Amino acid sequence: MIAVVLFALAFQLGTSAVKADCPKLPSFQWATPKNIDCINETSPVNRKCGFSCPHGYFLEDDPNRAYFQFVCQSSGSWSGETHNCVDMWPPYLRCPDDISIIAKKGSPAEVVSWKVDTNDNSLSVDSNAKVTVHSSHVSPHNFTIGRHEVYVSATDTAGNSRRCQFSIIIRDTEIPTCSFCPSDIVKEAKRPMERVSWDRPICSDNSHLPVKVSVNYQNGQNFPVPGKYKVQYIVEDFAYPKPNRYTGCSFTITLKRAICPKYHPPKNGALVCLNRDADWSPSFCQVACKNGTDFVFLPPMLYVCPYSGQWIPFSHFVQSNPQLPWPDCASNAAPRPSLLKTSFPSVFFYNGNQTPSDVVSEIRNKFLDFVRSPNVPPFYCQLNYTCPPDKVHVYM
Repeated sequence: MIAVVLFALAFQLGTSAVKADCPKLPSFQWATPKNIDCINETSPVNRKCGFSCPHGYFLEDDPNRAYFQFVCQSSGSWSGETHNCVDMWPPYLRCPDDISIIAKKGSPAEVVSWKVDTNDNSLSVDSNAKVTVHSSHVSPHNFTIGRHEVYVSATDTAGNSRRCQFSIIIRDTEIPTCSFCPSDIVKEAKRPMERVSWDRPICSDNSHLPVKVSVNYQNGQNFPVPGKYKVQYIVEDFAYPKPNRYTGCSFTITLKRAICPKYHPPKNGALVCLNRDADWSPSFCQVACKNGTDFVFLPPMLYVCPYSGQWIPFSHFVQSNPQLPWPDCASNAAPRPSLLKTSFPSVFFYNGNQTPSDVVSEIRNKFLDFVRSPNVPPFYCQLNYTCPPDKVHVYM
């Protein structure tokens, strides 16, 4: 009887010490077991079964971990929590380097092709995974002259994305051209300032964009007379990085002062004139007679040639005859009281019995003394620098 009891007790103790196996673990999506036996067969107590996420995948509830495990307990159950591996890495995306192309002659644009490189860690894990690429421009694309930015993005099935960008530069090395450029302008003006207008040049560029046109003189502006002016147009396009420049459109404006009619010097006398700076045309003149002769009619004190190109007399003290051409000098002129001869004998009469150079010097000096004197309005010549001797010419 005691033996039976002891046997029964021993059987009970042996039964309670038996440890049960844990069942096979299921497969977890995207997770790889460290030990394949864990999912193919039951596991003994204390066996550790770990699972690792694929490259670029991490635990959904702990993005810093890519590994989880279970431990088989003596109760025949597994300890540990089930986790999902999710893709957290964006795709690989590489844009090309900046592309620079010279536009063909006469063309405003150029077709450019390119390729972007993409890959993703999920493609080796999930047969249904894919990478979707979006681009601001689709290759090939016709780009106009200038700089263009191309933006590209790549997104995997999990929604991870990466972006890159690059530039496409269509360079323009062709200068603008002008189909019409004004011709030279020659004009006789009858005023100190002359307004000059011209037809504008017609210019274009291979880019088909409006060109930038600048000019050193404005169309329709006033120009001093006389004078010669070069009108230079500069035509620029909007090429990148710096514009092409065309300077082949220019013309010259020549403004001539209206010149008073030229008459011969008086017979037996001389004509002395102050010439202008630019064209050397007479500004004002005076006639003089040799001693022993007199004017056949009384001339004005000065003959002035204004911008109108018509001689006008200036007689401040003397009642004169404004008849043109000016009078000759004659020894047999009818004797009469001459205001010029009595009032200004040293101005309008000269000693002809000298060498030609002395005669010219006498006439020039008398003329300068007279026009700088109070007898002549100051705007003519009272300031010495306005009437230099080298601008005074004597004609005989």
